[in-house]
Amino acid sequence: MDDSLSYQGRVDLALSSGTSLLIVEFIKPGLDIDNDHITRISDYVLEIRLNLEKETGKTIKRLDNAYLIADGKKDSAFINKKIKKLEEDGIFVLTWDSLIEEALKQWKDFLDLLKQRNPNDKRIQAL
Repeated sequence: MDDSLSYQGRVDLALSSGTSLLIVEFIKPGLDIDNDHITRISDYVLEIRLNLEKETGKTIKRLDNAYLIADGKKDSAFINKKIKKLEEDGIFVLTWDSLIEEALKQWKDFLDLLKQRNPNDKRIQAL
């Protein structure tokens, strides 16, 4: 990596599927998203995208989205505007509560589908 571009941090979680990459940055519980967090996730995304563009032979071709997960955010017009700008780069903000609610909803939807496909399986119906 070119040291002039290298951000000296690390992402919390990177997941890949096929040729796509997703990164997740978790903010310490009890802390609200502030400008430092926004800058950090933006730098991660930019650097990863720049490095993916340099090497065309890798399996992972692109970073599609990134998520910043926190308890909340500083309630200011400045932070709200910066968060809105993140969306243009495929960077999204979620609260821990929203993330957990969405995971539970998707799990419930999966179990409902499993029950529909296996109506005679008592073990699955008991879920």
